[in-house]
Amino acid sequence: MAPWSIAAVNISSTTILLTWLPIPSSFSNGRIVEYRISYFKAETPRNEDSWQTVIDGQKLSYNITGLERFTKYWFRMAGINRRGVGVDSDPIIARTDEDSK
Repeated sequence: MAPWSIAAVNISSTTILLTWLPIPSSFSNGRIVEYRISYFKAETPRNEDSWQTVIDGQKLSYNITGLERFTKYWFRMAGINRRGVGVDSDPIIARTDEDSK
């Protein structure tokens, strides 16, 4: 099972805040030690301009920074335990803000 109730909120022209609920222990095949966040621009093919970051498994939120302004991004998450990477979540989409200029 993937992390669930994932939400993406634009908090600036270059940052998206992701929040989620943890994978229930009965579905994780062991303690979640990390989460993998995969993301890419919605306007480009998935294998171009795509990134991954791995964060501590105790976190339930993360700021994705350094994004392009007023751009749509797709985000997916997966839990990682001693057995490896779990399944990816359904993708969610968010757009960064425009600059106020």
